[in-house]
Parts: sequence; C-alpha cells; structure tokens
Amino acid sequence: MAPLCSLKDVISLSLLLPWNLVVIYLISRKGYELVSRIKGRVAGIYLARKLIHILSGGLTVLVLPLAFDGPFLPSISAIGLALVTYLPHKRGRLMTWFQMKDNISEVYFALMWGLLILVTWYIDIRLAILPISFMAFGDGITGIVRVVLYSHRNKAWIGNLAMGLVCVPLGYAYLGTIGALAGAMASLIEHFEFIDDNLSIPLTSLSILLITKSLMPSI
Repeated sequence: MAPLCSLKDVISLSLLLPWNLVVIYLISRKGYELVSRIKGRVAGIYLARKLIHILSGGLTVLVLPLAFDGPFLPSISAIGLALVTYLPHKRGRLMTWFQMKDNISEVYFALMWGLLILVTWYIDIRLAILPISFMAFGDGITGIVRVVLYSHRNKAWIGNLAMGLVCVPLGYAYLGTIGALAGAMASLIEHFEFIDDNLSIPLTSLSILLITKSLMPSI
C-alpha cells in the first residue's frame, strides 16, 4: 500500500505552510491597515481578503504539481485552515483585519481549495488548478479593482471585466479553448450572489471542465 505522503510532501509543506501563515497574519494585516486609513475599514477588510486569495491560495496552487507527490498533505492543510478561520466566527473572536460577522467566505475559500485538490488530483490536476486560480487570482483582481474604485464591497461589472482579463488567458494557457470558456463563465458567475462566489466560481468552472473532460478525454 502506497504511503499517504512522501518526504518531499513533508518538506514542501514545511516551506509553504509558514508562507501562508505570514500572508494571513502579517501581509494581509498590513494591507488592511494601509487601505483602511485611506478608504475605510470595510475596504481594508476586502483588500486583505484578496491579498490572501492571491498570495496564499493562488501562488500555492501553482507550485502544487511540482512541490507534492500526492494530494493528502495540501488538502488536509487547507481543510485545517478552513477550521482555523471558522472557529473565530463560532467563538465570536474574529480576526478583524480580514473577517466579518455573518460572512464566512474565507472558510469556503480554504474548504473548496482543499476539496478540489483531493477530488481531482488523480484525474487531472489542472481540473483543480484552474478553478482555484479563477477563485484566487481572478476574484482577487476583481476585489482589488473594486477597492481602488469604490470604498465599499459591491458587484460592479468593471470587476468582472478585470477578472475576465485574468481568467480567460489563464484558462487558455492550461486547457485551450475549453479552459478559456471556463474562465469566462467563472468571471460572469462571480457577479451574482445566489451563493457565495468562493463556491460558485470553482463549482461552475469545474463542472464545465469535468463535462468537457468526459466528452473529450484527450484534452
């Protein structure tokens, strides 16, 4: 029976986990402090969330295929971070520079990150990298553009345009036309709030990719 993780996995996690904690507890906090002084507390929180999206979830998923031999450690670590970010909501002791009462988007982000890696690793890791990248880089850029233009959270279409300019080329680079289509749909679905966009973005784009993969296994 193959081991759940290799020595390479352990070493990679020992390097990446501290980086993710630095992003969450230091870099995002500095971003919050800077923006909140200029544009207010809500804008600061929104910016801090997007920094975590890009610098933590985004950069980590890009190096995943090179850094790990299997999905177990990165997936468990992400699900662990989901729990770490959920507990302050449960206990009423929020990490106020990026968490908001009655909004657990950051929990969904970490949870989806971990589950997508676990589910798709042995099918095609690109099926995880792209949806997570759309959620991390695409939605991250969307938020930054909106923070620059506005001082409150909103769903202005200019943010979706910015997201499309990131997600469509990224999708094409990984999976050609189908990847670009998934990126376009992810950029569109982000505008609507029938469910949290950290759920709708990865689930929509993964569905498109899985359906295409089943119809055209050679992609």
